Amino acid sequence: MKRILALTLTVLFLSFPAISFASATNLTPDQAKEITAIHKQITDLRKQIIDKRVDFGQLTKEQGDQIKTKIDQRMKKIEENPGKSYPWPRKEFKEKPKGPAL
Repeated sequence: MKRILALTLTVLFLSFPAISFASATNLTPDQAKEITAIHKQITDLRKQIIDKRVDFGQLTKEQGDQIKTKIDQRMKKIEENPGKSYPWPRKEFKEKPKGPAL
């Protein structure tokens, strides 16, 4: 009996974060627009940083363009699905650039 109770409590305890996360993702349209606007600001700042790195010689023009293309693709995905969570990836592109680390 104790085993069944312990197993039930464990399952409920482990499933609780998933339940609370699922209910937290439902945003109103206004909230989704606000989040998308913040993502847009972040995107613009990231692109400015890439431009500066190109200006300072840390990246080539081609590398900067490649990174900014990926950033734009990600922003388009966010705009097409407002309110959905899209964490920024650690790697912006599949192949590593031939230059200093970002």
